[in-house]
Amino acid sequence: MIDLHKYAGHTPGPWGYCGSLGPQSNQHLMGPHVVESGSGRQIAIMSGWRSDLTEANARLIADAPALLDEVKRLRWLLEQYGHDPDLRFAVEGW
Repeated sequence: MIDLHKYAGHTPGPWGYCGSLGPQSNQHLMGPHVVESGSGRQIAIMSGWRSDLTEANARLIADAPALLDEVKRLRWLLEQYGHDPDLRFAVEGW
């Protein structure tokens, strides 16, 4: 199970994928992909040869605050209603 306490103090979301900084004519030569906070602070600058993979990784990082919130919400549901087999199956067995 993931220890959620290690994320305490992270830059608040939402974060957003801002696109590539490089030339748009060749996907293999595109510049780094940028993830920023809602206030415009850079969270990550991703670079790599495969721009499609780099973009996917940047988008995953951009969604991190929302994913963390969802994990917290689902854990809360399990703590509150974990004794209900229908809910437990809906959360764990989907």
